[in-house]
Amino acid sequence: MTVVEGTEKTSDAPVAVPEDEEVGIPDPAAFLSFAKHQDALAVLWGLGYKDAGTSAPFTSDELMDELKELLKDEGIVVMDMTTTIPETSQAAYKALTITGFNAAAVCKKDKNAAFVIMRTQSNTPSFLMGHHWSMSQALGKEVADTHIRKAPTPAAFLIFRERQFYLPSSVFKSNVCVASSLVARELTMKDSFFACCICNQTFVQSKGTACVCVSEMGMAPCKHMFHRACVERHIAETGEYSCPECNSIV
Repeated sequence: MTVVEGTEKTSDAPVAVPEDEEVGIPDPAAFLSFAKHQDALAVLWGLGYKDAGTSAPFTSDELMDELKELLKDEGIVVMDMTTTIPETSQAAYKALTITGFNAAAVCKKDKNAAFVIMRTQSNTPSFLMGHHWSMSQALGKEVADTHIRKAPTPAAFLIFRERQFYLPSSVFKSNVCVASSLVARELTMKDSFFACCICNQTFVQSKGTACVCVSEMGMAPCKHMFHRACVERHIAETGEYSCPECNSIV
């Protein structure tokens, strides 16, 4: 069974997608120079990105395929903007803000358009340095540094209507089914997309924050999802290591 660790709820912190009249259009050529990828990771770990060294075991194309199926009746069109984040150890730390700004402008015109930017192994320096830069612009460096150390390491950035928010690495490093289910839940705000099949409660713990936090959960090979506590209670009460929804082995 795939297990996803829970993430702690953090304070409400805005995602920085600055207006161009406030800071000017960011320079896409702004880079932080690192000799190699591992050097960038060392700095990111020092900043508090605990999961900087891990990334999703699936591609953004695979995520889009899953979302297309999940959202086929929702009227939401999800567009992948992952390739806008440079895949280099030379961290293009303003690229994430530029992409977020452009996506937010489109969302103001089209209420059914949603955008996903996924962190990959190759774009991690640009993605996370970009997250750090945008948080520092919004909150000030001291507050941003404290928030980053307490918050889950971001794995994806979503822009939809008035919302801009991050999804945690604990979900995205599991598998594409779990990750796409969380994305679908956050875009539709329908708990049924990302809920325990035993208690029917969502795994999402926080609402209205910049980073979505989830409780500890797991997915069985049959793709049914459970709170860890719920499935452990089910096994203790029945003595059966089977899915309570379809009776397949968990």
